[in-house]
Amino acid sequence: MKRRFAILAAVAAALAFWSWTGTRPALGAPPATKGDCVDIGLWSNGWHTSYSIPANVLPADHPLRRLYPQAHWFLVGWGDSGFYRSDGTDLGLGLKALLPGGATVMHVIASKRPAEETFIPAELVTVGVSRAGAQVLAERLKTSLDLDAGGNVRVVAPGQHGPQSRFLAARGAFDLFQVCNHWTARGLRRAGVDINAAFVYRGEWLTAQARKKSPACAALSVTDKT
Repeated sequence: MKRRFAILAAVAAALAFWSWTGTRPALGAPPATKGDCVDIGLWSNGWHTSYSIPANVLPADHPLRRLYPQAHWFLVGWGDSGFYRSDGTDLGLGLKALLPGGATVMHVIASKRPAEETFIPAELVTVGVSRAGAQVLAERLKTSLDLDAGGNVRVVAPGQHGPQSRFLAARGAFDLFQVCNHWTARGLRRAGVDINAAFVYRGEWLTAQARKKSPACAALSVTDKT
């Protein structure tokens, strides 16, 4: 019993310390302004977050656009391969995902309409980033993919929403200190959104920050007029 308490206390202390000192990647782009703004959707079911991205934000030769050349929108998330591909009810898989060393995947839904219209979120926040920020985010998605020698995606399994969705081999370590929302948050920081990417274990914690730190492009226009 004492040993279990000591382990829990150590984990709690590590999380508390990390929440204050956890790495904050440098802002990789200037913030959005009235004349320089691109809207990116931040999709959340309360726990997990994904990006909702217009396809034209990504370069024409981006691996995701080559995979789905007819898509107008992408819904893109990242996570532990075993748990993400499950129905989310297996506690053992969830705990195993928090241990270092597991494979990761990117889940992609391609659509001709905003994907969240059919893949209904609990919350959707529209975040404004600069054009340079959008380019940084596009590159972040590319480098998060584990591509083959020809620069193409490697499909791991069918996705959760029919033929227009797939799980793709990804890079990056998923563990207690980097869950799906940390990956999403750090991508936003690199795109110029000044949020704390450390302690965002729930999707709603991330969306709350994003709403305050980087309003949608329309809101920036209203602010500049006042």
